[in-house]
Amino acid sequence: MFFLQNLNNWFSKTNLGNRQIDSLKVWLRESGLLDKNNKPTTIAQLLSKMVNKCELLVWEIVWTNLYYNVNLIRWYLDTIEWGINIPGKDLVTKLLKDDSTAKEKTAKNAISSLLNLFDCSPIGYEFQIGIIEKRGRERYVKKIGTDDIHPLAVAYSLYKAAEHIGRRDFTVSELYTKEFKGGPYKLFGISKDKLERILRGLQEDKEQILRVDLVADLDNIYLRDDLSSLDIVKIAEARLK
Repeated sequence: MFFLQNLNNWFSKTNLGNRQIDSLKVWLRESGLLDKNNKPTTIAQLLSKMVNKCELLVWEIVWTNLYYNVNLIRWYLDTIEWGINIPGKDLVTKLLKDDSTAKEKTAKNAISSLLNLFDCSPIGYEFQIGIIEKRGRERYVKKIGTDDIHPLAVAYSLYKAAEHIGRRDFTVSELYTKEFKGGPYKLFGISKDKLERILRGLQEDKEQILRVDLVADLDNIYLRDDLSSLDIVKIAEARLK
């Protein structure tokens, strides 16, 4: 989070080499933190005010952005089951099988980068999306997930999904299908009971962030037409002042 803590002068403060800086710029664009001109985005400016107060919420927002912008992360979340414990070499094999155009060296480098992200960020251990365990020279990955997700991160993931899917009403059951593109279960592995408690809380929130029907056989979620994912970040930043 060095970038967010030094938003206006991060380039002059870093001791990375030129190639590392270029790689970082790509990652920051994929995270939604830099625009195509390598300028900090509005979300980056908001998150920079939040990072020292609630770093995990910042990471939850960044992880949501990465799902929609990085094919490798979307592949991992879409195809690797929750609860699995898998060696890195098997992830390489699966990636090569799922992507017939991928080269072995490219696939190895991609999986290595993914495991490094898990190993050096809260995504791996705090969120338990990719807990790394070394056994000899091999790295294994446990994909467990967590219920300990900030309610506004849940809201952000839903509004982000709505923007990509093109509709603002879902069912809770739908979020737990393989086909759903994003959402709090796909991204974080949150249990249905915990998700429903969070959804009820978001309905009762003073901003009335969403509306739900969670009675009898109903499990409907309705997002507001006048709110965007960016608005959710603005709400989060205002509450952390």
